[in-house]
Amino acid sequence: MMNKIRKDFFDEEYYYEELDNGLKVYIYHKPDFNSTTCAFGTPFGALDLDEEYDGKRYNFHAGIAHFLEHKLFEEEDGDVLGKFSKMGAYVNAMTSYTETIYYFSIAQDKHLSECLNLLLDFTQQLNIDEASVEKEKPIIIEEISMYKQLPDARLLEETYKALYHHYPLIYDIGGDEESVKAITLKELKECYQINYHPSNMILCITTFIDPFKIMQIIKDNQKAKAFIKHEPARVNLVKEPKSVAKKSSYLAMDVNSFKHVYGIKLDLCDTDIYELIRKEKALRFALQMLFSNMNPAYQKWLDEGKINYFFGYDVNLTKDASFMIFYNENNTAQDLKDLIDETLREASFKEEDLIQLKRRYLGNYFTEFNDPEAFTLTNIRNLLDDIDIFKSYEIVNDLSIKDLNEILHDLDLSNYSLVTVGPKIAE
Repeated sequence: MMNKIRKDFFDEEYYYEELDNGLKVYIYHKPDFNSTTCAFGTPFGALDLDEEYDGKRYNFHAGIAHFLEHKLFEEEDGDVLGKFSKMGAYVNAMTSYTETIYYFSIAQDKHLSECLNLLLDFTQQLNIDEASVEKEKPIIIEEISMYKQLPDARLLEETYKALYHHYPLIYDIGGDEESVKAITLKELKECYQINYHPSNMILCITTFIDPFKIMQIIKDNQKAKAFIKHEPARVNLVKEPKSVAKKSSYLAMDVNSFKHVYGIKLDLCDTDIYELIRKEKALRFALQMLFSNMNPAYQKWLDEGKINYFFGYDVNLTKDASFMIFYNENNTAQDLKDLIDETLREASFKEEDLIQLKRRYLGNYFTEFNDPEAFTLTNIRNLLDDIDIFKSYEIVNDLSIKDLNEILHDLDLSNYSLVTVGPKIAE
């Protein structure tokens, strides 16, 4: 039976039900909208290479999640993309380090039922053979090769390899030529069986259509299929040293400028997902106050050439790996590190700046609520991580200057790497 859940502060309501086969369905009713987005996802991504299932341990090759995404779009009776297109729907998929998501958007209700059935059908069967697997490999290898020609992508890839010894971030989401060639039909089928069972997946829908009508379409579809009993797999975490793999790295490419990363391996992991969110939001807010035009020194750095408009930063905190990176163009990696370290040491924050950031965050939050595709994708990614996005806002709303000061105080900057992508050096 569907449960209706109301969030008064956001003036939002949604419906939730877990079906008999374990599939979790979330339907967000937006009666004033004129389009629908449906997303179907599994919390299986590029990091999940070591799994235990039904008493057996599986070690998958890097890139297998991305490979499966490619193969699921193939059907015996035609091309899935073409079928969606003929019904006026836009369809796509994404594989990240932590999940794989398939979704479509359609601007009217005429073919919504057919599209929803097609989404569930093509993702809940794997029609591949040895020939189709081998045919796909050069396509994926070419895709990986194209990314390797992009300096920014290579800079991030080299940063992960410098920070981590074993953690799977050292592999591209698509894997590499060697790992893709090594993937077998048997391995793909095992991976699919373990990670694509309904009990492991979430269906998230934002629609103007009656939620009960939508749910009936889903139930009819699932009742027509048989699924074996399934227990969730366990992902084995990599034992990663606190130290970085390399203190410095230089990658020569056919480029004319130097791009640098100052990467810091952080010891801020936590098993409590909401504590991680609190830490990450506090750190992001602190960095935004220090390394954007909210800081009066920012324009001076631009004027003096210490940074340019390529300059930026990113933060990632998870239960098993956390890092913070800063990137800049020209000058040197050491110059970048010196600027960041000095700014962090002398950091101070104003209450009015924190209030401004909170308001900006809330504004962006509500703006996304009015974009069915963006809202659905953000929401399913949070749900696959067992995160309630409404609770995430409450955490942000409760942040204080004390939280920002504490997170900076807890930073250990000693485990760092300096990475540069630059021109080939003549011998």
